[in-house]
Amino acid sequence: TFLNRAFDQVLMDVALHKCAVTFVLDRAGVTGDDGPSHNGMWDLSILQAVPGMRIAAPRDGATLVDLFNEALDVTDAPTVVRFPKGVVGPDLPVVDRAGGCDVLARSGPSDVLVISSGFMTMRALEAAKDLQADKVGVAVLHCPTIKPLDEATIVAAVQAKPRLVVVAENHSVVGGLGEAVASALLRHRVQPAGFELAGLPDAFLDAGALPTLSRRWHPAAARVIMAALTTFIAGFLSVADDDPHSAVGPDNARDRRARAEVHDPDHVARCAARQGPAFCSDRQAGLRVGEGHDRVPLDQGRRLKVALADGPSSEDRYPRLAADCRCEIGG
Repeated sequence: TFLNRAFDQVLMDVALHKCAVTFVLDRAGVTGDDGPSHNGMWDLSILQAVPGMRIAAPRDGATLVDLFNEALDVTDAPTVVRFPKGVVGPDLPVVDRAGGCDVLARSGPSDVLVISSGFMTMRALEAAKDLQADKVGVAVLHCPTIKPLDEATIVAAVQAKPRLVVVAENHSVVGGLGEAVASALLRHRVQPAGFELAGLPDAFLDAGALPTLSRRWHPAAARVIMAALTTFIAGFLSVADDDPHSAVGPDNARDRRARAEVHDPDHVARCAARQGPAFCSDRQAGLRVGEGHDRVPLDQGRRLKVALADGPSSEDRYPRLAADCRCEIGG
């Protein structure tokens, strides 16, 4: 928290001279009854601007030890190790290693890629487990180092297939890991089918007991994933009966996952993304997905249908999403 006030010293007295100083920030994210000024939710936005600065966010006790030892080995630059206030949770096992990142969950062909850091990795795994009940595949990719960010691994993971990308972090959505990931994808000209941030809001949070505030803010990851996934799935399920580019046609709509490979990813990305309108043709229909979502124009010339209402197989595959996804075709 108080590192905000020491920013000039960090920048001019430490980083400028390439001093090997390790800053330990033990109040990352929501701090509870310490008050709004003590929430550690702005450090990434200011520290990522410091040249040469290294920023690490461990997900559990084991990675805290590893990243702290790595910080002590750095001899030519400052390093920040940030972790939240509270009891250390259990160590989270690694499924696979991808570059400088860890894969902590991978359930079949993934509909969703969650990129996480620090404490929110545990929340991402909880959301992934919850989504598996709806037979939605989720991959969780943990970035232990926020700066320098392993852009190559992230870009490769997003390029692997059109899917929803959610960045979960214990920091404000402004200036954190999410914006760093978005910047990397933009510079590498990689467009996911959907992109959402699951972090703390751009606001001064109320003071209160830490468990209460955690219940209020940290479950946002699951809520954001579920809300965005509703839009994402609807984009895939709204397909043309006779479109040769669609993988879900009249002969196999009930037998294949709606998430099957689509040969027109640009169309899918435009229709699935909530950011702005998608201009598919001069004949368009409006698809409204759930309450509070933007209207996404879709191509009426392809004789769209909403597969969620097209038989029990879709509802079996996405039981709760089918109940939450109220779609209407207009135009």
